Amino acid sequence: MKKNKILFSFFVFLLIHATGFAQFDFSLYNMLLKKYVHGNKVDYKSFLSEKELLFDIAAQMGKISPDSHPEQFQTEQQKLAYWINAYNVFILKIILEKYPVDSIKDINFLGFTVWLNKNLIGGKKISYKSLEDDIIRGRFNDPRIHFAINCASTSCPPLLNEAFLPEKLEEQLEKTTINFINDTANVYINNENNKIYLSAIFNWYEDDFTSWLKKNRNIDEPVIIDYIKIYHVAASKIKWHKYDIEYFEYDWDLNDYIDNTN
Repeated sequence: MKKNKILFSFFVFLLIHATGFAQFDFSLYNMLLKKYVHGNKVDYKSFLSEKELLFDIAAQMGKISPDSHPEQFQTEQQKLAYWINAYNVFILKIILEKYPVDSIKDINFLGFTVWLNKNLIGGKKISYKSLEDDIIRGRFNDPRIHFAINCASTSCPPLLNEAFLPEKLEEQLEKTTINFINDTANVYINNENNKIYLSAIFNWYEDDFTSWLKKNRNIDEPVIIDYIKIYHVAASKIKWHKYDIEYFEYDWDLNDYIDNTN
């Protein structure tokens, strides 16, 4: 761990002196995700041994963001990839700080919900709620972000086991969206009672999906099913109008990986 930390610091040092400013690099974060994310779970217990590396990444984000260093983030892909990674990094950070914990909702500060806790990002203190609602949702008209950010809970879209990168962002957003919508834990079609059960995400953020459909698919009065049909593998075979919609109860239990091999 110490060796990786030294290499990370040295890499940042070289970039500062070679370019005049530190370019944000996600390679270390990418390595940590590949090491500790398994399927839809995070091995927090093992991650604790290298948590300082993640904290170093968070510290770098505390200094650099698209707002504080716009010259480093020239494209929308660069900006969005950064903000998605920032959300996920700081969620991981707070879990590792408080672990073991049963649920992220058990974490609060002076009686306030965890979502109002503020982290230093680009020299500015930003809450999780503001990061999601004002920046990620507010600045980018792309509902696929709901399947990219992770709230450390069982019903959350799985944390991708690699960092979001500008050059791969479109592919990664498509991948996470397709995987989420085609998982029966999130979209379940019950032919026995003619109901479609959906993740609560589709209920909470319905306006994000329908407004995108209006703008990008020219649908006058879209409904949430119109968005799901774009990505569902069996969309053409399902008579969607025959089904009523209900929403799953959201499971806030920690998305903790338990190794049962021993």
